Amino acid sequence: MPASAYETGGAGDAAAKKWDRQRKWMDQLKSGGSQRDQAMREINALTPKDRADFVRICKAYGIELK
Repeated sequence: MPASAYETGGAGDAAAKKWDRQRKWMDQLKSGGSQRDQAMREINALTPKDRADFVRICKAYGIELK
């Protein structure tokens, strides 16, 4: 039995990687400083739809993007 979504190689793989990346950005946004700056650069490089989705997620978790 696979230990994680990464090992399944299925449709869940892309979703798991996307969520891991978004969770990393949220942690960086909370920590501030240069980590926040790096996260903002990566977030601003997203497609408009992906960025809007991420902004909604951040609002749900109480994280404000500036």
